[in-house]
Amino acid sequence: MALYFTGRVPQDLEYHLFTDSEEILGISNFHNVLSNLPFLLVSIMGIKFLLKNNQFEGVFEKVISWTLILSMGFLCFGSSFYHYNPNNFTLVWDRLPMTLIFSSLFSLVLWDQLGEKVGRWAFIVFIPLGTFSVFYWWYTELMGLGDLRPYIFVQFFPMLSIPVILIFSRNRYHLKPLIYVTVFYFLAKIFENFDREFLEMVNYSGHSLKHIFAAISAYFIFDFIKERVKCHIDK
Repeated sequence: MALYFTGRVPQDLEYHLFTDSEEILGISNFHNVLSNLPFLLVSIMGIKFLLKNNQFEGVFEKVISWTLILSMGFLCFGSSFYHYNPNNFTLVWDRLPMTLIFSSLFSLVLWDQLGEKVGRWAFIVFIPLGTFSVFYWWYTELMGLGDLRPYIFVQFFPMLSIPVILIFSRNRYHLKPLIYVTVFYFLAKIFENFDREFLEMVNYSGHSLKHIFAAISAYFIFDFIKERVKCHIDK
């Protein structure tokens, strides 16, 4: 409701101007590009695990888990593509896999806490909504009426809701990895907002550190999936 009444939110073009723009080996914004590699490593680990372990409650749970793991690899390439040449078009391919990750994770948390039916419907609703939010923003930017509100909702609503759900839920399923997911995600957002300050303090930009801490968060998402699958195996 707050987003609705704020009016449209265009993309600030200064967002594309990162503090660390150093070119190394012919790669523009080298550190911001290469710091995405951990996402690919987590995705490969997840793919290997899911190929060996196929215990799910149904097709939807399997699809959601695979969407999460594959989206991490997609994020590595999409974010690297964007940071190599930052602009609104390449940003689409950075944001799209992120919406898939947020939506899939939210669906699995709801699955565990509120039941299979709720988790399944969350996935059915949020995946198209997330995809729409990214292309809606891009289209409105092309029309000179940029509006990030749907994307802001899809990114922040799940990640703000998950800790609230865990605090008030009596079901303590897979609590530890989800706590780490949330903590490292919010640390990543802090690094992102202090890009220049961290470059001056530690000679490594806040945005590059954001990628590393977000990848650590992604690793704990993988850990969350492992715990869920192992529960099915134990049954």
